[in-house]
Amino acid sequence: FQASWSQFAAKPTSFSPLAAAATDFQAPDFTNNFLKDALWSPDGLCILTSSDDNSVRLFEAPSWASDPAQLKSEWGQEHDCMRSVLQVKEGETIYDLAWYPGMNSSSPATCCFFSTSRDNP
Repeated sequence: FQASWSQFAAKPTSFSPLAAAATDFQAPDFTNNFLKDALWSPDGLCILTSSDDNSVRLFEAPSWASDPAQLKSEWGQEHDCMRSVLQVKEGETIYDLAWYPGMNSSSPATCCFFSTSRDNP
């Protein structure tokens, strides 16, 4: 499976969903909660997100995500399988996220990220 995409192209050539975290982003007090930012970790095993409910969430990528046999062209409820392993609620709008550049999941001391939000640098 190979897809090429450019910001200058009209549309991506192909897309196959791997997994989703729709359940995790359903917040009772936010009827229109949406994802604002998503960053892969430097080692490629985690995803860090921020959303409109002022939360930073940490997800572990599904272990089967790199298996081409798991790629499906149709969306199904089985894709909604990712759950956050950590959720941090910020007081205000989150402006940016960053991983520690030397982050490696096998070394817990390096598993750090940073966020900045309004009035809380």
